[in-house]
Amino acid sequence: MMKPLHAELRAILPTWCVCTLIPLPAIIFWRFLGGYPVAHFCFLACCMSLVASRFRPKAISQQPPPWHVKMLAVGAALVSSAIIFSLLWLGLADSQDFVTPFIALQAIVPSFCIVPYVTLLTRKPASAVILSAFLLGCMKMVAGIVVNLHFRDVWHTGNHELPWTEPNLMLSAFWVAATILSVLFLFLGANQYRAQLGHAELTASRRPG
Repeated sequence: MMKPLHAELRAILPTWCVCTLIPLPAIIFWRFLGGYPVAHFCFLACCMSLVASRFRPKAISQQPPPWHVKMLAVGAALVSSAIIFSLLWLGLADSQDFVTPFIALQAIVPSFCIVPYVTLLTRKPASAVILSAFLLGCMKMVAGIVVNLHFRDVWHTGNHELPWTEPNLMLSAFWVAATILSVLFLFLGANQYRAQLGHAELTASRRPG
C-alpha cells in the first residue's frame, strides 16, 4: 500500500502547491476587498479543483491505485491545505478570527465527497468543479425551503442568515442536507471508480501480449 500511496502523493504535489498558494493574495488583501469572504470561496474552489485533477481521465488511465489509496492521498492533501490556509489567515489577516479556519475545515468535506463522483461522471474537471459547487449551493436552497416551511414571513427576521458561531435552523438544515449529499456521493463515487477500474483491468487483460 505504501508504494502506491507515495506515488499518488508525488503526483498530487504540484497541483497541491498551486491550489494552496492561489488564495494567498485574497488573504493578504482581504481588507481591500471590503471584508467579503473572497478567500473562503477561493479556497473552496481550489479544494474542489485539487480533487477534480486527481479524478480526470488522464489521472486514472495509467495504473490507477485502489480507491482507498487515492482517497487517502486526496484527504491528506485537503487537510494539509486547510491547515496552511488557516495558519496564513491567522498570521496575515486576522489573528482573532477562528471562524474562517472552521469554515475551511468544512470546505474540505464536500470537496472530498462530492467532487470525485461528479468528475468521474463528467470526465471534465472544470465542469465537475462548477457542478459540484452548484450542488452544494442547492443544499443552501433546500435549507431555505425548510426555513420557509417552518416560519412565516421570515424574510425580515434574519432566519435565512448563516451565523457560523450561533447555528440556527437555516445553518442546521444546510449542514444536514450537505452531509446527506456528501455521504451519498461518496458511496456513488467509490462504486463508479471501482467499476471503471475493473473495466480498465478487464480491457488490459484482453489485449494481446
